[in-house]
Amino acid sequence: MTLVDDSTDVLPPIAAPEPGEEQDESSTPIGLIVLLVLTILAFVAAALLIAEAITRADVERSIEDHVRDDLSLPATQHVGVSIEGAVLLQGIVNRYETVRVSIPNAPFARSTADVTATLTGVHGDERDDWDMERISAVYSLGSAQATAFYIPDDARGKMQVGFRGADMTLDASLTSSGRSVPVGVALTPAFQSGWVSVALASITIGGTTVTADDLRARVGDAGLASLQMPPMCLAESLPRAVSVREVSVRDQHLRFGADFDLELLKTPEGRQAGACT
Repeated sequence: MTLVDDSTDVLPPIAAPEPGEEQDESSTPIGLIVLLVLTILAFVAAALLIAEAITRADVERSIEDHVRDDLSLPATQHVGVSIEGAVLLQGIVNRYETVRVSIPNAPFARSTADVTATLTGVHGDERDDWDMERISAVYSLGSAQATAFYIPDDARGKMQVGFRGADMTLDASLTSSGRSVPVGVALTPAFQSGWVSVALASITIGGTTVTADDLRARVGDAGLASLQMPPMCLAESLPRAVSVREVSVRDQHLRFGADFDLELLKTPEGRQAGACT
């Protein structure tokens, strides 16, 4: 008699999943979504940067044309325009808070000047033109420009304008006993009622410096006044809508700070030459 073997066959063990397999299956969709979102954001950021650059170029060029027309500048005159901040965001509210304008070698009296202007509250008006709340400017003259501004043509080869501290200097040479003696005159500029004037600060001859107070003690006020340069009417060389508020020497330049009367600038009278009082 055969006994039935009731023993149970042992099934081979089920292989445990490799570590990370289930995680890969479940995390793959999330990874794709994250990658897709990052790609979209990158495209959006690139599109915004391109739109910002294109819009900035268009707006700055339009403001440049407006400045050129308002100041009657020739097409050959370089005008640089730079808008501070994000152009797209400011364009939404139609207000550009600060715009910088630079005009190198712009006509200025009988010389030229490098002009830097700050336009505040620039916005488009109903005529598709530009309007602004305020304009302030600085006319800056270097040594060669200041020489052309102050010194007559026939004397520029013998005399040059320079700068020392807060003063202008006139450097020349005198011939004494066959010797050339260097002479330097320090002058402090001032502005009043349209006139540019200079006050004698000191005279240096052959290394010896005499101050204005020393000269006054020796020759008196009348004698000192005779040594002063005559004032120049600067207002006659600027539009009536431009008013100079200060003059100073800074960073080796003669600088005139000015403000614009915007309402007057819109009129023919405001664009005519001013006058000294």
